[in-house]
Amino acid sequence: MELTIIEVLNFIFSLIGLIIAIFIGLRVISKYFEYGRREYLLIGLVFILLTEPCGPPQFYFFL
Repeated sequence: MELTIIEVLNFIFSLIGLIIAIFIGLRVISKYFEYGRREYLLIGLVFILLTEPCGPPQFYFFL
């Protein structure tokens, strides 16, 4: 199966977006440890968990 340039670009940009979203979620979670407010922990977890469904298609790219 040959991949088109559109599929490769879709993979790259989706992976970049996923990495950025996880990074932002981890930064928000780190604020929980700094300030001790539970809201930071919950918002960070929700942010990461909302972007995780985008992850499995990125792994299918290699199959």
